[in-house]
Amino acid sequence: MCPSGNNQDLVGIYSRIKQIESLLRREDVRIVGIWGIGGIGKTTLAEVVYYDICRDFEGSCFVHSIREASAEQSNGLSRLRQGLVSTLLGDENVYVGTFTKRRLGRKKLVIIFDDVTDFRQVEFLIGDPDCLSSGS
Repeated sequence: MCPSGNNQDLVGIYSRIKQIESLLRREDVRIVGIWGIGGIGKTTLAEVVYYDICRDFEGSCFVHSIREASAEQSNGLSRLRQGLVSTLLGDENVYVGTFTKRRLGRKKLVIIFDDVTDFRQVEFLIGDPDCLSSGS
């Protein structure tokens, strides 16, 4: 599901939204990172952009708290990956495997990962980003 966002009350964020959206309109861009110290509005910015663009994709998901899930002892990232794939494919009982990855590779997707501390977390969740469909 792609929720609707309301960014009318956010002061000083409009120019940053437009910068990110212009990057995402480029055909060759697959990954955009927003980096900075805590508390400056990175998550808010990512959420607003997500709400603005998610309708243009066949599948969309905003995955919160990657760092927190990574720190869990009991397969936190595995649970996030299962939830991500289920959301993107619209199937709660989907098994994460090679066939599933090929299905995802045929869809134009937007995935937002919040609070990533190591790119290996992203690789664990989606595999090789180059395997995603063009325009994802």
